[in-house]
Amino acid sequence: MSAKLVEQTTKHSMNTYLRTLNKTSEYKQYLLFNLGVFVTLVFVVGLTLYLKYRERNNLDSIKKKEKDKQEFILNHLQLYQGMKSNYLY
Repeated sequence: MSAKLVEQTTKHSMNTYLRTLNKTSEYKQYLLFNLGVFVTLVFVVGLTLYLKYRERNNLDSIKKKEKDKQEFILNHLQLYQGMKSNYLY
């Protein structure tokens, strides 16, 4: 008969304790992984929406600047035509 260094009940209780530790460790790892993926996903979606919003506002400001330029040019052309007609008379 071989000698046993640890009793069967102690071995069983230690194995049960180690299994519970392993399960809690896995739970923490899965939780941290899922949280990291969620934060990354929210960041990417938020950044995409922000960039689209900023681009849209830029297009509006570009259109406004183009309209201002057109008005400026038209006003100056009308002023020039008025000056030209004044010289003719």
